[in-house]
Amino acid sequence: MSLADYAYSNTRIRVMRSLLLSEKEIDSFSRASSLEGFIMSLRQTPYGELFSKIEKITPQEVEQYLTIDLLRTITKVSMISPKDCRPFINAVSKKYELEYVKFVLNSLAGNTPSDKITGVLPASESGQLFAGGGVEEFLERLADMSLNDIRSSLFERYSNLDRFMPSSPELLDMLVALDKYCFSELSKAVEYLSGGGRKTAAMLLSLEIEGANIITVLRAAARGFDASRFIIPGGGYYLKDLDRYVIRDELDKYGVRHVSSVLEKLLKTPYGQVIKESVATYAETKSLLPVELSLKRYLAKQGVRIMAKQPFEIGFILGYVKLKEMEVDDLRAIAVGIGEGLPAGKVGMLLLTPVL
Repeated sequence: MSLADYAYSNTRIRVMRSLLLSEKEIDSFSRASSLEGFIMSLRQTPYGELFSKIEKITPQEVEQYLTIDLLRTITKVSMISPKDCRPFINAVSKKYELEYVKFVLNSLAGNTPSDKITGVLPASESGQLFAGGGVEEFLERLADMSLNDIRSSLFERYSNLDRFMPSSPELLDMLVALDKYCFSELSKAVEYLSGGGRKTAAMLLSLEIEGANIITVLRAAARGFDASRFIIPGGGYYLKDLDRYVIRDELDKYGVRHVSSVLEKLLKTPYGQVIKESVATYAETKSLLPVELSLKRYLAKQGVRIMAKQPFEIGFILGYVKLKEMEVDDLRAIAVGIGEGLPAGKVGMLLLTPVL
């Protein structure tokens, strides 16, 4: 594709990027003393219209509004992107559709009443939020089904999902299958791109899969699980053999020794500088959250760098989407942190910002 193909879309996205919140604004929001104060501050930003009609200010309601805003943004990006880019952007949208499916599964497994589940799902009157049609209605139907019926419905809706789903899966197997299917669809969508755009999208996707797999290996080690069956194919950008980081020997009750072993190995890889400080924090707190945030910041940083290097390619589009995702994740974290009564300093520790 030529530079002219991206001129319109990337000019529009450059304007959209200018509306993202600054690091200073997000830091200020994280110090709000109440959810009401947080929302009042958001109403003075480009999020003002979104939150102008919110009736009940709860962390869950704020998260729902933010997710709807993110989905609308991705839909808008897809509509203004060059035609060859749309399958990949739509596959990104499908990732959030599948996140809602996983939410329904987890809620049903926890015996959450269907009306409580549907109350968190995006309403059909919110407009078309996903690339696929009828998603909102489909999610609402799932909330009234058994796990076995859901499995059949998922097969009908998502072609090739059966490749990743065991014949009689437990809940965990269904969640893992959905993750593997999601990244498989993204990988297939990369093939619609050409030239440097395909290379850039493949690189970012590989890094995202690799980061997700590292987090999976660490969480599995902490809980005493063999992570092998949870590994998502398609990583390997830096770690060609992630399998060597999986702990399989007899695990102790808390897995602390094994997490430290995995982290020591990762420090000797290109991710060493990324997680160095958070590894020191883990040694003190035994919390993996700082490590996970470091990996997510690294991926966002790659998006920013690509935006600077590729002002007229898909990298600019994907970089913006990653920054928007990061912003929404930070605002969600602030809402939840304030709702949990965390002090401002603790809320700030949950944020992905800054990335540079």
